[in-house]
Amino acid sequence: RRSLLNLRISGDRGCSKCHLLYEACVELHPFLEEYDALIIVRLLDSYGSVQVDFDSIGNASTNAKDSLHPVDVYLDYLYNTPPPDWIDLTPYRKPLTYRQAQFQELLLDWLDDCEKSHTSCQGTDKLLPTRVIHVGDDRGKEPFLHVSKGEAGRYVALSHCWGEVLLIKTEKSNFSKHQNRIRFDTLPKNFQDAITVARAIGVDYIWIDSLCIIQDDALDWEIESSRMASIYQNAHAVLVASNSADSQGGLWNAAWDNSGQTNAVKELPYVNGDGSTSQIIARKTFSHADI
Repeated sequence: RRSLLNLRISGDRGCSKCHLLYEACVELHPFLEEYDALIIVRLLDSYGSVQVDFDSIGNASTNAKDSLHPVDVYLDYLYNTPPPDWIDLTPYRKPLTYRQAQFQELLLDWLDDCEKSHTSCQGTDKLLPTRVIHVGDDRGKEPFLHVSKGEAGRYVALSHCWGEVLLIKTEKSNFSKHQNRIRFDTLPKNFQDAITVARAIGVDYIWIDSLCIIQDDALDWEIESSRMASIYQNAHAVLVASNSADSQGGLWNAAWDNSGQTNAVKELPYVNGDGSTSQIIARKTFSHADI
């Protein structure tokens, strides 16, 4: 617990840790520099990363106090660079500049790291849900509704908001038709994007509630909806259309693509005792609107 001014003075005298913390604060929140004597910095362990919390102190004027408000800085270290030797931080992967064009490499890297690093993610394929969508391919094979017969395999699941109008769903009247083919170009944008991701990461099946549950069959809905927790838990990956208010929003948009380098993320070097350099990521809290 030290003042921001104290961190600056100590940093100027050669304390690299103090210099890093000071730079992280003022790079992300420039207004703090004006009131550095009135700011307290505290390091708080928070879910494996470090939170830098600010509180106004001292005999500041009313205007100054009104200008100051609690803000946070979260510190991580850049993935595939050495971790810092003085504090435990979590690795951070930079968002890609154009995620829609470059997501495949990133997702495959995440999934590989997940399977290698997380014991709970290791193991054999899970039993498929009662029904899944076979994603087809981008060479002309259309998606279709697959009724599983107790076989195991990998599937992804889509979490999404239906919105006021859902453009396509499985009902008794089209159940057989969907088993034969579901034209890709008739699917809403969320579904198209999710299928595109599944194909890109080499997963043959996807579970989408509106297509895999017979929507006008009360008994089927009761049975299958009761299994949703395990369906999401056993999925190879869950895709969340958090930026879409309905089925047409898609998994990407321009604002999301451009969020990789903003004033909410700063990269700062830190030289460790062994001479290696850690790249420290200082970032603000992200909201769903940001990503």
